[in-house]
Amino acid sequence: MVGVSLVALSARVGEQVISLADVAKQFDTTEAQVIKATGITALYKFPLTTDLSAIAADMIVRILAASQVDMAQVVGWSTSTQPDHNLVPGIEMGIAGYYKEFTDKITTAAGFGCVAGIEVLASAYMYAIHYCTPEQPYYLAVVSETPNVMLSGDAATGQLFSDGIAVALLKVDFGDEKTGFSIKRPLVRTLKATSGLRVGNPFKGEKPYLQMDGREIYRFATDAKVYRTILDAAEMEALEENTFFIPHQANLRILRKMQETNNIPDSQFYVKGIQTIGNTAAVSVFLGLYDVLQNSLAPKGTKHFLLGAFGMGGKSGGVLLTINGNVLLV
Repeated sequence: MVGVSLVALSARVGEQVISLADVAKQFDTTEAQVIKATGITALYKFPLTTDLSAIAADMIVRILAASQVDMAQVVGWSTSTQPDHNLVPGIEMGIAGYYKEFTDKITTAAGFGCVAGIEVLASAYMYAIHYCTPEQPYYLAVVSETPNVMLSGDAATGQLFSDGIAVALLKVDFGDEKTGFSIKRPLVRTLKATSGLRVGNPFKGEKPYLQMDGREIYRFATDAKVYRTILDAAEMEALEENTFFIPHQANLRILRKMQETNNIPDSQFYVKGIQTIGNTAAVSVFLGLYDVLQNSLAPKGTKHFLLGAFGMGGKSGGVLLTINGNVLLV
């Protein structure tokens, strides 16, 4: 039976470090209050002149070289629709401009916001199943997030996010032998018409940036339907003992509430990301997986990784990864 596996992963965050003291100063509060309210200890940003298309193209070249895969073996890639710092509407419009080998490939854009990472993986999974061949068994998923551009009109939102980008190399397994982490078909559901986000109305004197209602987002993120959707993606009634859960790193209070409500053991629950690099929105589950693999954070005997996301657009989504072999970290 044909399946899709994750065989290599590359991830990075912005190189400009915003200290906790600087964050506290912008909010006219104390460092202790920032930690208590969010769990973050520092933020990471790309400079506003950064061209994420160039970074993504370079990461693709590096992940293929490290995997000993030729571009001719790659059918295409799916990306998130998050604009880069030059406000290009989606890095999928810029990647092919950097290397001629990227031309004549399938390119799709799927997802925006905190669930976009799962949506992009779902898109890549479906396109890989339908278009990959034994001669071209590879497909790419590229996820970027730069909230400080989209949210910069409201300091109370834009400055509480970090920037990140991730590239995942998928391979379709046409034989019985499976490699890397097998991907169960990702699931995304729209649970609510909104999740506490709105665009400012310039005709009412508001800046045309996304604005957040923290209380509404908290209520949505901790709703039982959000976690239920993530478990449904894995076809589980409850988190199984051999499964390590990597949720979207939204906010430490949200994560602890989700953990408490659903009786998730510390040993199976990832929260390090929000405490070390902050909320990277769509990229957070990929950065989390990279961190867990690089630093061996999952307990011995783990057989599955469950990635789960929730947020913008009232969406929740998840994907189950089953360990068959190693995933190359680039």
